[in-house]
Amino acid sequence: MGLQHLYRRPAVPQAKKNELLLFVKQKISPHIIDLETEHCFNVETAGLLTPAEGEILRWLLSETIKSRALNAQEDTNAYSVNCQLSTVNCQLSFTLHFFTTV
Repeated sequence: MGLQHLYRRPAVPQAKKNELLLFVKQKISPHIIDLETEHCFNVETAGLLTPAEGEILRWLLSETIKSRALNAQEDTNAYSVNCQLSTVNCQLSFTLHFFTTV
């Protein structure tokens, strides 16, 4: 079995990001200056994917317009040295066998 982690950034449009940033500033701390969002896809396969299967998977998980926003690594280098990084996870788990709603 193979497990792949794919990340898509940003997870929400700019307007929603601004709304969430205002919310966390009010509820958590007014010192929060920015908010980065991403979707994390944990994909388990029966074995290694062929390059063609990998491309299909990337196409299924990518957004139509911003297909380059899907990466196989987290972007932890995008933060400055003087920042404090906090991660909030909302994990949903579901299993689909030979089914997609695309």
